[in-house]
Amino acid sequence: MSNALLAPPSPGGLDPIAPGAVAHQSFQTLADDFAIEFRVLRGSTRTAEFIDDRLRLSHVLIVYNLSPGVSHTNVVYGVGFPTGKEKLISAMDPSITTHENSTGLNRNRPISFYQSRDFVIVGWPRP
Repeated sequence: MSNALLAPPSPGGLDPIAPGAVAHQSFQTLADDFAIEFRVLRGSTRTAEFIDDRLRLSHVLIVYNLSPGVSHTNVVYGVGFPTGKEKLISAMDPSITTHENSTGLNRNRPISFYQSRDFVIVGWPRP
């Protein structure tokens, strides 16, 4: 992978390897503990094809900031045309459902939903 696709070492609040980070708070430590490969990607470098390529190995995690210091994870299980209109990313999003308002967990989103974030972490299991 080209280094041009990778984010700089410190992408704001979403920093997987923050200098001086406490080991138990580092995304790199978490990734090592659970055998997760990952890339920190910015803007338009996130493509449905990149995610689809990783799905051929297994599930894919997309982690992004909701606000400074607050991140969120989607579990991607497909890339395709579930509505027949445009290529969408199918993901489980746990923030959508609450005990009071069960709206479902599965969402089909255009890649632009993730591209609108400054940075995302895309993770997949190590082979």
